Amino acid sequence: MATIRVREFPCCIICLIPGELIHERIHDHRSDIQGEFNLRQCPSCGLLWLDPMPAADEIYKCYENYFLPEDIKQINESYPGALSTLIKNLLRSNIF
Repeated sequence: MATIRVREFPCCIICLIPGELIHERIHDHRSDIQGEFNLRQCPSCGLLWLDPMPAADEIYKCYENYFLPEDIKQINESYPGALSTLIKNLLRSNIF
């Protein structure tokens, strides 16, 4: 299992108010990252974020087992707009 540095992030980066817990103790089974994460939502602007949040310089570790750049390029060239659908489906299958 990979480890990443994280920092607590209970407040919205836009409104600076505490976020409401949407999901608790989420595990990242796809990229095999250690730890538990919460999904928060800002009651004011609706922003969603992870808490704790992965450190910016280590977030790439969360995506090492996803598609290769060549795969994404091929999907985008064959099906315009497919990348947004792919990302949406990946989020749905890993969060809920």
